[in-house]
Amino acid sequence: MDFNVFQDQGLFSVPQLTAAVNRIPYAPRLIQALGIFTDFPTNTRTPIIERRFGERQILKGVPFGVRNNVYDTPNRFARPFNTWSANTTTLVTKQDTVGVRRFGTMEVESVASVLADRLEWMRQDAVESTIEAWRMQALFGIVNNTDGSTLANWYNFFEVSPTEKNFSVAAMTTPTSVMQYCKGIKDTINDVLQGIPSTGFVSIIGDDAWAKLFSVPEVQEAFKYRSIGDQTHSVAFTTETLGTPHPNQTSINWGALANVFTYAGITFLNYRSSVDFPTNKAVFFPMGVRDMFQSVLSPSSLVEEDGEMGMPFYAKTWAKEDGSGMGIYVESNRIEVNALPEACIQATFS
Repeated sequence: MDFNVFQDQGLFSVPQLTAAVNRIPYAPRLIQALGIFTDFPTNTRTPIIERRFGERQILKGVPFGVRNNVYDTPNRFARPFNTWSANTTTLVTKQDTVGVRRFGTMEVESVASVLADRLEWMRQDAVESTIEAWRMQALFGIVNNTDGSTLANWYNFFEVSPTEKNFSVAAMTTPTSVMQYCKGIKDTINDVLQGIPSTGFVSIIGDDAWAKLFSVPEVQEAFKYRSIGDQTHSVAFTTETLGTPHPNQTSINWGALANVFTYAGITFLNYRSSVDFPTNKAVFFPMGVRDMFQSVLSPSSLVEEDGEMGMPFYAKTWAKEDGSGMGIYVESNRIEVNALPEACIQATFS
């Protein structure tokens, strides 16, 4: 075999090939894996976001044949809202492939392989990481841009107020203090839901908050007696109660995504390294509430996609006119909606 093409290529040369380790920065995917956000394709950049609430009505008993009760129709709330584009562009040139060894192999790079590899990294490292961050913030009711501006404030949009609670370790003095705290959280969420069915309760919790939770003797004692099958994940933490895996996954390794512990009817997940998550905070929310969390998808900005319904991702490649390279463009046009932000209880741990 002729290796001349690899000579003087430094780290790209074949003699240097002893091992190939793809060191990819940790990209959180817990919210994606939970499957709580449902895709809602639209054909507009300003979709209508709406919800409807009824009021519990106790009717007055009247004599047979008398009709004097008037039904109050449910309060319907709807407003237009802009979607946002998460997109990125790169250029693959001839120097990216000429005399360069394909990563992890002894083969020469090709333009096709570089394009495919770059496209995958752009989608995973940039676009999907952005979506995960937006979804995490949506749980707290406010989605912010990287410059600090606000993309969506669902409290203001739905004209409701945040529900915030404190968790003080010093106040957890009785053997059931945490259990009573959890009951209060669940009662508050159920009051907001007003009979809307759910399948369980989850709390995503930061690193410091997780440590404070486990500093309470009541929780420490409960953790000792957890199921053997709970060593890496909660036995109650199943796809039946917490949604289905991402389409690219056949199963979910919860232990790799987060530390998990179920207590007092709430599954606590310590988001690994608290990426994009405030370290001393927790957010509690119900699972299985239909349309509570929505990924509203707008169509592509690409001309060839004109008139189509929105899709989660779009990609396009093109050759530069001078033949010097290939361009790659990836985009996702969306807004991550929390239609019941007041049902997501925020807690500060101290």
